[in-house]
Amino acid sequence: MYTRGSPVWAACALASPQRSACFRLLHLPQTRSGADLSRKRLFLWVGTSLGLLLFAALLVHYEPESVFAPLLRTRFHILLTVTVILGAIQVLNAVSPVVLLGRPEEGELTWWSRTRAFLALQPLTLFAPGRLSDFGALPLLSRFYAPGRLASSIVLDRLVTLFFLLLMTPLALRLVIPGKVSGLLDLIVVVCLVLVGALPFLLTNRKVRDLANRTLLRLSPGALRGFAAHTELLLHSGRTRLLLNLILTALKTVLSAATISLLAGSLGLSLDLLTATWMSVLVQLATSIPLSIQGIGVAEGSLAGLFALNGLPGALALSITVISRILLLGVMAVIYSTTTIPLLSQQLGSARD
Repeated sequence: MYTRGSPVWAACALASPQRSACFRLLHLPQTRSGADLSRKRLFLWVGTSLGLLLFAALLVHYEPESVFAPLLRTRFHILLTVTVILGAIQVLNAVSPVVLLGRPEEGELTWWSRTRAFLALQPLTLFAPGRLSDFGALPLLSRFYAPGRLASSIVLDRLVTLFFLLLMTPLALRLVIPGKVSGLLDLIVVVCLVLVGALPFLLTNRKVRDLANRTLLRLSPGALRGFAAHTELLLHSGRTRLLLNLILTALKTVLSAATISLLAGSLGLSLDLLTATWMSVLVQLATSIPLSIQGIGVAEGSLAGLFALNGLPGALALSITVISRILLLGVMAVIYSTTTIPLLSQQLGSARD
């Protein structure tokens, strides 16, 4: 449900002081119980607090000066290039579910309008773990798509990402981590891969779908309308869209690796794009469980550990993540000012008319 504390509520709160008008626009259902919201907030803040503590511990371990001093050595054109790449990744994050969504059932809606709805909610990833911002696009597109079709596209987009990461993980472990990786670890990865690959098919089962609705979607019962039908469509006649989504996921991973490689080179390290790609896969897998906002602490710890295993200074791994997070804030500010505010203002204006 779109309640106080949800991504959609945050969009309303950030976009306009006229919250009641925004809530009417989004057709909000009855709110959850206070206990449910309290547990959600507690989980969010506990996870984020632990992530910050982990980051602080790493900072103390590597000494703040060795982490922050390299920031001043980074060349401007490298920072500009990385900023553009981070912006491209955010655009691709918005394009991925649109590829699975397809054309609207009713009315005309351009490809850019569909992408814009998802892009406008990207800044909300700064306020919630994982990619919960994608669900904020549901009310913005509800006039053109059944809620279940939107939810199906978002869920399958996430599953394709997990499928790709788990598919690449065994190879990444053997190429990035020195020495032999235990067969037990590879077995665990394969089992996870099978489970994730089977999950889209399980979602076509009504009982499993209802369970997924309660645990993943967290929407009203009406949001199930069209969920199974669209999932089955993508799994059968829409496999081309799934393949294109998989290609976009691979492209985002390579772009993410490019930021690591560029920043590492700017700090005096020699890190080729291929090695950075395998590192990016492992870091993304580590942060795929939404324990903290933006994977704070988890991303830093994972990258620092991978650097240390490959004989690279762990302090510079923290420098890279700090630079990336600062630049990402700038990217999100641009998206918020150029896309989020205009789109929600337009929606509110249409609601008044």
